[in-house]
Amino acid sequence: MPDQKTPLLEIRDFSLSLKSTPHPLPLLKGLSFSLNEGESLAIVGESGCGKTLTARSIIRLFDHVSFQVDGGSILYRGEDVLKMPGPKLCGIRGKKIAMIFQEPMTALNPVFTIGEQIEEVLILHLKLTKSQAQRRAIELLDKVGIPEARYRINSYPHELSGGMRQRAMIAMAIACNPELLIADEPTTALDVTVQAQILELLERLRSSIAMGLILVTHDLGIVWNVAQKVIIMYAGYIVEEAPVGPLFREPLHPYTIGLLKSVPSMDAMKHGNGQRNRLDPIPGNVPSMDQLGPGCPFAPRCSQQLATCSKELPKLITIDPHERRRVRCHLY
Repeated sequence: MPDQKTPLLEIRDFSLSLKSTPHPLPLLKGLSFSLNEGESLAIVGESGCGKTLTARSIIRLFDHVSFQVDGGSILYRGEDVLKMPGPKLCGIRGKKIAMIFQEPMTALNPVFTIGEQIEEVLILHLKLTKSQAQRRAIELLDKVGIPEARYRINSYPHELSGGMRQRAMIAMAIACNPELLIADEPTTALDVTVQAQILELLERLRSSIAMGLILVTHDLGIVWNVAQKVIIMYAGYIVEEAPVGPLFREPLHPYTIGLLKSVPSMDAMKHGNGQRNRLDPIPGNVPSMDQLGPGCPFAPRCSQQLATCSKELPKLITIDPHERRRVRCHLY
């Protein structure tokens, strides 16, 4: 059972800026959320909202020459990742916290076979011998649904399809039975059938080894059957957080409402009537971080804008403590 007293991961008021002249440019602003053991969380938003940067920050995978932490903490089992010495952090990356990157063709090394890349993780973290690591690599490829795994370990990334490369990435990520798996857009550029298979695989792995799962995506349509709770991000802020069911049934923030209306299958999911209404795209684009004013960053695109919206940033407030629902909007 998840430990309600000590979350597996807890982010407290975390802010990150890009070092620039004459002033640093804030990118992530006061992020706070938590994840328990065996729990699944989706971080959703349009491109440029800070989803991937948030995910990479969890394992401190950002360039300290280009970025600076402005405040807050990222606690893994109560210990601040931001303050960990390098050797300890390297021992956690890949072993305790693993990450599936957005594009497997660039994340996988093209000059090494799939087997060699999985074996390297096992030898480094679990101290297995070469033969032990090879047997384990075959087991992992078989587990993620790659046929003829004992032959595929000798394949190079370019010899595999997109779906197979993504499965190989997942095999590498789960090699050490991590306590937390971060999947950054794991179904990008995959066809619908393979997309569904990858999501089903992630959910099966989460439930079978009680692994925490963070799914980073721009598409609310793929989180319905995977996530237990959802965080909606916009322009570096969390604008809404809720369990997946209540969020789909009754979204609170105008941005969340817009996202749901812009996905064709959402109406059928919410009402079960199989009907699809006309798409209602959100007007405008996500603003550049250097063009944000003092008010709500979504105000220029919001159909429910109030007079105060462009002048004052709304606070992230708790609407329902029992369901852990939070929203950042002057309407509430």
